[in-house]
Amino acid sequence: MKYEYTLEEEYTSATSSYSILCDRKLTKEEVVNVFANADDSKQATHILEDNTKVLVSFNGYEFGHSENDIYGEFAEEEE
Repeated sequence: MKYEYTLEEEYTSATSSYSILCDRKLTKEEVVNVFANADDSKQATHILEDNTKVLVSFNGYEFGHSENDIYGEFAEEEE
């Protein structure tokens, strides 16, 4: 896979971490939508509306982290 995105979500005292891999650039909205449909399984493949395959990996929890960020090279948002 060509592009990698990392999404971290903070809970009360723990942060969950996911890696999202895709062969094309994703918009931030696409990354958030894929994440919203992810679960805590180690790895899953999601198919976007345009049949693009996205590999989502749950990396685990980190305790005591206090930030929430998404990292990666994003495509432009469509108007």
